[in-house]
Amino acid sequence: MAEKSAVMRLQKDFKRLLQDPVPYVSACPKPNNLLEWYYVVRGPEQTPYEGGYYLGRLIFPVEYPFKPPSIMILTPNGRFAPNQRLCLSMSDFHPESWNPAWNVGTILCGLVSFMTGSQSTVGSINTTETEKRVFARASIPWNLNNDTFRKLFPDFVPELEKKHREAVLPAESSPNESVPNVPDSNAAKQTGPEPNNNPANDARRNRHAISGKWLRILVVAGLAAFAVAVRAFSHSFSS
Repeated sequence: MAEKSAVMRLQKDFKRLLQDPVPYVSACPKPNNLLEWYYVVRGPEQTPYEGGYYLGRLIFPVEYPFKPPSIMILTPNGRFAPNQRLCLSMSDFHPESWNPAWNVGTILCGLVSFMTGSQSTVGSINTTETEKRVFARASIPWNLNNDTFRKLFPDFVPELEKKHREAVLPAESSPNESVPNVPDSNAAKQTGPEPNNNPANDARRNRHAISGKWLRILVVAGLAAFAVAVRAFSHSFSS
């Protein structure tokens, strides 16, 4: 009976979403399971997530709307650890703060607000704005290679394929430009400049080193000769 009540409520939430969409978010239930939903967050403008597309999942309990869902983001994004339950006020981490009047739209609106903020919580990770922008660009090929994304959100696929082609072609026509990679959170940070292995630069450095060496020798020799002359002059003067 509880599951039937949850299904009826989720059907109502879905109709409400279709009539009044949440900004930057598209969401739908899994075709064969209304208790499992997927959503896509489009990175809001003027944030490090701009240009990114983030696939996520909501798992509703049979007691919904009297108990909250679990919330996860699947696409690597730089804000939350992928495929990990998030500790939010509207998630199953905090049933005491859950309000049964909230719906799927309320949940997704709160998620976007929290994602674009900087609060720390269980499931959040720390990355720089530059790294978040790299994740945003990398989200396009990641989603295109995800079967769930392609099946549940087919309207996004042509748009992302076009963006992916536009991103790949300039890289192919400019082979000297380095393409940023998604940063590895476990990788050690580099603290110094990269070594320069250019043979021409090595040769110039060697010539400068040799020239400096001979200059020092000549200076020392000159000083020694001057000291000898001074001593000779002093000896002759005293005699």
